[in-house]
Amino acid sequence: MSEIPTTVKDKKLVQKRREQIILAAIKLFSEKGFFKTTMRELAEESGLSYGNIYDYVGSKEDIFFLIHDFLAGMAINNLDQSIEGVNDPLEKLRRMVRAEFEIMSKWPDALLLIYQESHILNKKYLKKLLEKERYHLEKFEVVIQECIEHGILKECNVRLVANLIKSMIDSWVLKRWDLRGYSTPIEAEKSILEMVFYGYLKEKSTSPQILHEVDPLKGKYALIVNANTVIGKAICAYLISKEVNVAVYGEEFKKGREFPYISEEDFNSIVFYNSKSVGALDTKFFQRIEKEFGLIDFFIFDLGVGNISNPSNLKNRTDLILQMDSNMINLVSISNELLNEEIIMRPLSRILYIAPWGWDRFVDELRYENLKNLSESLTKFMAQKLSRNSINVNCIVPGFIKTLRPSMIQKDKEDDLKKQIPLGKLGEMSDLIQCVDFLLGEGSRYLTGQVLKVAGGLE
Repeated sequence: MSEIPTTVKDKKLVQKRREQIILAAIKLFSEKGFFKTTMRELAEESGLSYGNIYDYVGSKEDIFFLIHDFLAGMAINNLDQSIEGVNDPLEKLRRMVRAEFEIMSKWPDALLLIYQESHILNKKYLKKLLEKERYHLEKFEVVIQECIEHGILKECNVRLVANLIKSMIDSWVLKRWDLRGYSTPIEAEKSILEMVFYGYLKEKSTSPQILHEVDPLKGKYALIVNANTVIGKAICAYLISKEVNVAVYGEEFKKGREFPYISEEDFNSIVFYNSKSVGALDTKFFQRIEKEFGLIDFFIFDLGVGNISNPSNLKNRTDLILQMDSNMINLVSISNELLNEEIIMRPLSRILYIAPWGWDRFVDELRYENLKNLSESLTKFMAQKLSRNSINVNCIVPGFIKTLRPSMIQKDKEDDLKKQIPLGKLGEMSDLIQCVDFLLGEGSRYLTGQVLKVAGGLE
């Protein structure tokens, strides 16, 4: 964004205000068109005064260039992030195609705008725009060349093939009038890869494994808060099995007989951030985790204490009550941090709150109800606030879920509970995990602010 002159010396403020202007311009240009939108309307939509907007941009043409610069930077970062630590060139290419679809799905109006209105730019800006697009295409060319050098793809015009792949991906936006309702991004991604691989494979008799399974969670980055509960560990285990990169914030849990889901190798792949040593989960922590771990796609907060003891034998009730109080405070504090503008512009696509599970009710019923109700109401609030940034916020309220081996409280309460639960049985961990998979996956792209009660019909 440095190409556009400004009278403001504070670089952080310039970036913040320009992002406000960019978001406002994408909305208004898409609705009214570039020429019919006025600077006064742009100032009002972005929350600035008419005079103040000229401190950050000089014209609508400047804003149009900033939109492209904003999207180009996001796309390049997404591509780099998608192949970080990947050595197999074929896997790199697959991940890059998916990364492009993610940008397409998140910013369709802005990308269509760039294609339709780029002719309005003067030669200077148009040249810079094309230079950025060339750099973007070179990312694909490098990986295609790697595939050729590894004997995976046959010799071809690398520049041409890179453009063909990018054009097919872009058709998801350019041809959306014809494709919407008849295809999904995952289906389109697979079709593109099939056309590329079957058309350019050196050995056509070998069908790459990459085409047999296209998992939208693979390669993503998840941060789980309070993962030392039964549910938290189960979510960790599931995400690792889907080849999600997992980081845990809170107390480091131990892999023992009581929870055999996670292998030694998988356990060692988890990145732990001990809350006592790293401090609060604030903006500085997010900046640190970005550098050390990666940009977060899934933020999951388990608000339960994972009680498995019979109420009459709860020797550590006081500790559990303190943990519930702490979870309530942390829920509000962390949610406030997620509203920080330095965080919300990052590609954080899903926030998932896991309310306390049913067994926690027997620790302290009032605290359980307060924490459950807070997680539900905060989900709706956060969804409204973050929807503009394409961040989905949802909540799961687990009922009485079985543990791998029956816990003390399950043995004591199961018969009575079955009579109260409309479905007449306790829930399985797989019931809850499938809901987690749904809310993190492609099927919930248009779902936000929702509370999913996995409780067999029990309110």
